[in-house]
Amino acid sequence: LLGGVYLRMGDDEEAVTAFKRLVVREPDRIVGHLGLAGAYIRLGLKEQARSEVAQVLKLIPEYSLEVYRNQALGMGWDPADVESDIEALRRAGLK
Repeated sequence: LLGGVYLRMGDDEEAVTAFKRLVVREPDRIVGHLGLAGAYIRLGLKEQARSEVAQVLKLIPEYSLEVYRNQALGMGWDPADVESDIEALRRAGLK
């Protein structure tokens, strides 16, 4: 799973709650941090989003928007959803 799952949840506040639970359960997996970053950006919480991107890069220093794109498209996600994710993660500071 990647962070784009939050797009399918519909409500960014619900997504924050769900991804916070995931981060508590699995702090060493990036999916929760990516999901939080995207949801936080959509809620206008840029500093919190940047903090989550920092956690992703702490876990996988070479992680990038291109890696995200390749993984998400490789899993068959809708390209429009993937590009929406990419834009949110870019705004959160992922390069």
